Amino acid sequence: MGSIDSSMDINPGALARDLLASLADEPNGSADVPASFLCPISLEPMVDPVTLCTGQTYERANIQRWFDGRHFTCPTTMLTIYDLSLTPNHTLRELIEDWYAHHGIIGKFQLEDIREVSSLLEEVRTNKKQSRNKALKVLSNLVEGDEKVKIEIVQTGGMSALLSQLDLLSSPFVNSEVLSIFVTLPLNEENKKLLMTPVHLSAIIGLLHEGSIDTKVKAAKLIFCLITGNQDRRNRIGTNLSVMAGLLSLLHEKTSSSALLSAFHVLQVLCSTSNQIRLLAARSGAVLPLVNLLSHPNYECVEQSLTILELLSTTREGCSTINEYDKSIPNIVAVITKISEICNEYAISLLEALCKSDMDKAAVQAVKAGVVVKLLLIIQSTCCGRMKKKALNLIKLLRHNILVDAMLISDTQLSQTMS
Repeated sequence: MGSIDSSMDINPGALARDLLASLADEPNGSADVPASFLCPISLEPMVDPVTLCTGQTYERANIQRWFDGRHFTCPTTMLTIYDLSLTPNHTLRELIEDWYAHHGIIGKFQLEDIREVSSLLEEVRTNKKQSRNKALKVLSNLVEGDEKVKIEIVQTGGMSALLSQLDLLSSPFVNSEVLSIFVTLPLNEENKKLLMTPVHLSAIIGLLHEGSIDTKVKAAKLIFCLITGNQDRRNRIGTNLSVMAGLLSLLHEKTSSSALLSAFHVLQVLCSTSNQIRLLAARSGAVLPLVNLLSHPNYECVEQSLTILELLSTTREGCSTINEYDKSIPNIVAVITKISEICNEYAISLLEALCKSDMDKAAVQAVKAGVVVKLLLIIQSTCCGRMKKKALNLIKLLRHNILVDAMLISDTQLSQTMS
């Protein structure tokens, strides 16, 4: 890939062609490039292959120029394209790079990578709207799956150039592209401190509420990176109402597992931090979407929902809020014996906290939902002793505080069942 001019007219295929032509002059060289490595548009070797929804693969720069010219068809099949997204073809790219390496020219391509990244960052620094925006777009595409580009951005001082663009005064497009780059980079402690400054953090939080689901997911992932392993950052971000609102909005995206899981990961870390954050989550409306997600077909989502609900139940107000919803107890009971031992453990611990908080309502609902039979099944199963003990304690709690029919066995019978 070569350097760019102000018009961003990148032609990596031409570079590949020139390199291969020079290689053909060498004693052991060969310019016979496999046909599958050639872009159908330029008929030149691809460097950054991307695949369309039609299944056809092109050099990124070539197909992007095709779309920029308002051509909304696939150049090969001429089918109308309704989804203009470009998916990096990492497998083909690796095959091409292996072929280049086998023929002894990979070093030249690494050098061109460095030159292009440096040139793109320079375009960002000039802050001229059109060239800056195009440079950011190209960089955000390049960093996807390319470790060399990520390292080069860090080593060439690219962090400062990107940070200079990340603030509330920048356009949503600029902030979104900068976010797409940052979320892929290996951030050190100094980088994280810079991102936590008010001007940059406000822009990141703003992206939780703006743009596409993909942008919101990336904002959540960057926030997760910032809070991991740092108590002060967790407290600062976790007590921010706007952060909490943005994360909870992702919990309503039931058809997007990536949106749900990105929100779960951040909420779990934050709610593990302090009662203040747990109370904020409960008061902000976290309980209802979490309860509804207990019936989600993705079992990882169910496990994460249980984990966070159990954390919320460690406060009296959290228990009270969970018990307010009629679906809470039945949905929790339904999870037991259905998914995994860890889900059983979370669900039983959660039910115990809820029943102790409101025996008149929660315990009665749990028995009506069939929890006793499920607990007895666990006691008679081959699961670990800790799990059996939890189940036994919940049965005793229910039996000692409400009237349960003859299906509840005596203490002696329970002891025999355990043994």
